[in-house]
Amino acid sequence: MKCGVPSLIGNTDPYMLRIGVEPHLVLCNSCQSRIRVRNPNLIGKRVACPKCKAEVLITPPAPPKIHVARSDMPQVDSTAMTKDGFGDEALGLLSSQNADAAIGGESPFSNFDFSDIDSALAQQSQANAAQATQTAYSSEAEEQNSTSNTGQWIAPERAAPNDQWSSRSTAQRRQYLIIGFLGASSCLIAGLAFVLFLRWYQSEPTKIADVGQKQEQSQKPNEKQANANNQVDGGSEGKADGQDSVVGQVANNATVPGESNIKPLETRIEIEPEAPPTKKPPQGSEKEKSDSSTEPKTNGIALSNGASVGETPSADTTASILKADTPPQVRELLKIIGDPLDVSPTTQIIVPEKPKVTDLEIETGNRELTMTPVANLAEQASQRTVWGLNLPNRKLSDVLAAWNSVVGLPVEINPISLAAADFDFDQSFDVELKETTAAAGIDQLAAAIGLKAESRDNRFWLLSAPVPDEQKLPRSIKIDDLVSSPEQQNWLTETIEQIFPGTASSLEYTAGKLTCKPDGMDHLTWFTLVRMLENWRQQRGLPSVLPQYRKESLRVPFVPAAKVAAFNSTLTDVNSTARPLAQLVNRQCFSAGVTCWIDWAALEYLPVRLAAGEAKSITPQIQRISVTNNRSLKQFLNELDFELGMVTMVIDEKTIMITSRFAYRRMQQVFVIPSGGKSVDAFWGQYFRPLTPIDSEGISNVVIRTSPDGEFIFVKCCWPTLQFE
Repeated sequence: MKCGVPSLIGNTDPYMLRIGVEPHLVLCNSCQSRIRVRNPNLIGKRVACPKCKAEVLITPPAPPKIHVARSDMPQVDSTAMTKDGFGDEALGLLSSQNADAAIGGESPFSNFDFSDIDSALAQQSQANAAQATQTAYSSEAEEQNSTSNTGQWIAPERAAPNDQWSSRSTAQRRQYLIIGFLGASSCLIAGLAFVLFLRWYQSEPTKIADVGQKQEQSQKPNEKQANANNQVDGGSEGKADGQDSVVGQVANNATVPGESNIKPLETRIEIEPEAPPTKKPPQGSEKEKSDSSTEPKTNGIALSNGASVGETPSADTTASILKADTPPQVRELLKIIGDPLDVSPTTQIIVPEKPKVTDLEIETGNRELTMTPVANLAEQASQRTVWGLNLPNRKLSDVLAAWNSVVGLPVEINPISLAAADFDFDQSFDVELKETTAAAGIDQLAAAIGLKAESRDNRFWLLSAPVPDEQKLPRSIKIDDLVSSPEQQNWLTETIEQIFPGTASSLEYTAGKLTCKPDGMDHLTWFTLVRMLENWRQQRGLPSVLPQYRKESLRVPFVPAAKVAAFNSTLTDVNSTARPLAQLVNRQCFSAGVTCWIDWAALEYLPVRLAAGEAKSITPQIQRISVTNNRSLKQFLNELDFELGMVTMVIDEKTIMITSRFAYRRMQQVFVIPSGGKSVDAFWGQYFRPLTPIDSEGISNVVIRTSPDGEFIFVKCCWPTLQFE
């Protein structure tokens, strides 16, 4: 036969097709199984392992290694090349190598004759065709087929642990399972032991009373025998009453004819009364023995406690008849019946005081006291120059905001002083300041507005109005429309003394009028008192006794933040650069239609951390940047409170004031609001608790007084804040 390998192109011989599809082994990385691959189209693809279902990449078979014999070796081997000498793996590698060589046009085995191998491979192809219905990727089936064909047994290999088994998470999970199993087992064993202990404990009866009775009987056998004899004798003497002596024997645990001589044990619980009426000798004493032996029996039947039938048991006898199984309620009842009734006085009910307000609850802000003011108004005002300030047709709030932003030296107002002078906060002014110093410019500014500037603590200027005359603010007002009877006048005196301590002696009631004595109180306190009564009149719908004042100057509303619609308005101003704080706050409030007053004297105690870590006090000219576009005014003000500690107080629906927590708790105001039928203790006391003020001695109380008719309440507390809804 001619040696050589025929070409695969155009050849349909089964053996020739077999050469290109000879199976080769692929190792699974997960279960370490060997998979035989027969289909060449699967090379380079990922298939599922038949054993562990993990993805396996089908790699091409490795090329066979050709060993070239040395020239000194013999040309012919002593072993003939037969079918048994070739394994499946060798045949597969040989076939794949021959196929590659045939395609390339030259084969390294062109000098060999494969006629015998061809016939063997043809028989093997027919045998493999019968097993086409089985899974092509079953490792176990292929190993069995290989064993039957080659006749060789291959020892199974132990599957090595995969990466998932040896991973850190799997090891950690095994530790958790072991610890959990041990903990659950311990709890189960402990619970089982506790249940067994309860069952054992409940199964043992309590025999404390029986043991005590046995000890008592063993100590006094003679006494019991004497009592038994007396009982039998008494029973014999009382046969006329139709009673047999055996009854007395049974009652005294004596031996009954025909019965067993074993006596049942009595169970006695000795309860000593709390307050016995008379002092009796102890039980078992010599005197008691003699009395019991000589005392005649009434009915001839003696009870086991020593009392005869028909007699009322005493406290000692009542306590002695109690048994071990007597319910506690019956014990208490017998105890009361045996003792004389002791009527005790009614227990006094003490109502606990209301909890006091703490510093932590209201956030007093005592940390501000540790700061020292940094402003030196007199020195800075004389050295600082105002180059020019032209403010045509501006309100007072805009004028002060412009001064604080440009000059930087704080200027404030006294709201009560301006209200007492009936100042109109909505009027506009034309202010024009030429080049001058700040000390001279503040006087020009105050003169243009109609106010006077005063230096306070050498830290800020305070603008106040002149003292109104008696035609504007009279020292005597009519009150008979509010209080008419002497009882109501006494109520008003007590209310004024609680709201304005120390001022009751400065007032007098004459001819239905309330008059302030000369030099009795200052005009601001008197105006605050008059304004409180005027608000009461407005609530009741009565005409005002001060028609010369505008209603806005006398009106003091209590407005929570939820009733201010301007807080929810969206800001449209774009703040992309840092601006002075006074200018920034005024612009945002002005765009929302709110008038803002800033207490710079109180904010000077608050520190501000700059970017470099340096702490400075809050001043009107400190640079501040904040996101204001498409945000509400409430969010902007809350940001100032959160970052700088600037608290917002609500004066009315269109006016706010910004200050610190320390100063806010010391600003008190008197409000008159309808009670709504709610009591002070049940509702209003807790409602105004967050607005508790602070005086010089510490935390004070919110003063709440109900009007004589109960329709209104007078409240002295702090102003509502932005968070007080």
